[in-house]
Amino acid sequence: MRKLAAPASLAFLADSAQVNTFEPPASAKNPMFEEFYYIDNEDGQPNPQPNAQFRHQRRANVVVCGRPSGPGADGPRHLDPRLPAQDIAWLRPEILRPAP
Repeated sequence: MRKLAAPASLAFLADSAQVNTFEPPASAKNPMFEEFYYIDNEDGQPNPQPNAQFRHQRRANVVVCGRPSGPGADGPRHLDPRLPAQDIAWLRPEILRPAP
């Protein structure tokens, strides 16, 4: 924790979910909502998948490092079009990686 330049700006826990298209009975033609267990930043990955859920009036609860609780992340950016009513999207990339 002491090695982080800005721990209060780094997400530790958050509301998370994903769109399952790979585990039956889900498929690409039958995407299904699935609660998820972590958040991450998939920048540079071949097929990035959003995994934050903005379930509280289009806000996500986020706990940041160095504080017992943090502000909710503002509205979703780039909602997953496969299940838009579930408000699954990415958190801002800058809160998903430590500052140099």
